[in-house]
Amino acid sequence: MPLNGPRPSSSKTVSTDAPTSSTGDCADVQKNPQRFMKPGEDTTWCFSWDGPSETAKNRRSMTGTPGMVWCDVVQGKMVEQATRESICGHHVFTGKIIDKTGLPAGEITGTVAQEVFTKNSETGFDENFFLRITDATGEAKAGMTASIAAECVGACQQGPDPWKGNASLQKGTVLEGTWHRSWTGTTGHAGFKIGYALVFKSGNKDSKPAAIGWTWAKGADAVRCDNEITKYAGCAIPTFTPTMEFNRDKYPSASDYMSKQSVFLLGKPGNEYYGGKPLHREADDKKAGDNRNVVCDKTFNKIDNFSGKFEIQCDEYPFARTKESGGQLGIKSGSECAYQGELVPGGTQAGGAIPNFAYSVKSAKASSAPAGTAACARSGMSKNDNEGIGGDLARFFTKNRVLDNDPFWVY
Repeated sequence: MPLNGPRPSSSKTVSTDAPTSSTGDCADVQKNPQRFMKPGEDTTWCFSWDGPSETAKNRRSMTGTPGMVWCDVVQGKMVEQATRESICGHHVFTGKIIDKTGLPAGEITGTVAQEVFTKNSETGFDENFFLRITDATGEAKAGMTASIAAECVGACQQGPDPWKGNASLQKGTVLEGTWHRSWTGTTGHAGFKIGYALVFKSGNKDSKPAAIGWTWAKGADAVRCDNEITKYAGCAIPTFTPTMEFNRDKYPSASDYMSKQSVFLLGKPGNEYYGGKPLHREADDKKAGDNRNVVCDKTFNKIDNFSGKFEIQCDEYPFARTKESGGQLGIKSGSECAYQGELVPGGTQAGGAIPNFAYSVKSAKASSAPAGTAACARSGMSKNDNEGIGGDLARFFTKNRVLDNDPFWVY
């Protein structure tokens, strides 16, 4: 396992609130059912929502499998599963029809399974939605119907519901369909909150309909679209914090150096596994340039231990294109950074063409580069590694639509 921890999961959980019911908690309803009934009604509803089930394993395709979503595997409690391009939930519910005496007149159990998919270069995004009825008893056995409605809040256009009107329900019913939504904006970025109302009605004409409602991610934006990355507008899941993985094969020196600094610098910037805080993108080119000029200023001693074989550059961590750069910590010079590194001969890769930092890193001599106390680092680095990692960072921002001040991890 690398020093900075194990490889991060391809999907992560995000917190969510329990859905709300249009009636009340089952304990309250059964204790005083007539409080929840209007004149002429002889039954009412109550719901319990047992929590979604998800998986932290790699996303898997459910194409052609009715009522299945990629997080349909492991039981969980009030969390949803997300990647940067998709968010997925699998909610288990129980609905009870309660008579005037507080006794159950019928019961329905089922699952709501849903997944939202975004695309990096498109402003349209789809949601697959499934309702599965696993059991129905008493008054819930005959004449039951369900309708679904959703609201996408913001500059969002939404197509027809997954099914029309009130659909008949019985044990084993699977209702499924797809919402298509799209961003109606053309500049900047916009986030969308998506809320749902699932309405049930029993076959008893004297029983009122009842609804359960919920949102994604505690009411946070479920999807965000923008045209701030490259020439193509696109969308992403903002509740998922992506991880930039260093290419240790192509850029071993810089990868090793930055991985170590994410562990050893104060606050462990960018290191999720050891309890650090995420880095945040600095999208302003001038500020990024200023950051670089502060950390890699004239006090940097570009020691060449390779007799001119490699072009040695100043490599800083955290990146100049982050809000955590030493240049934004208030330092006046890179000499104040806590780590001062020097590239030295050691192991090699590709026939000796690239110095391997895993065997070639050491602190610069105190006499030539005394270390400061700020949570930043700088080191001599081959041009290949320094500029290669920088290019990977730019492509990572593009692929994951990481906007200004968006958080991200490194690995």
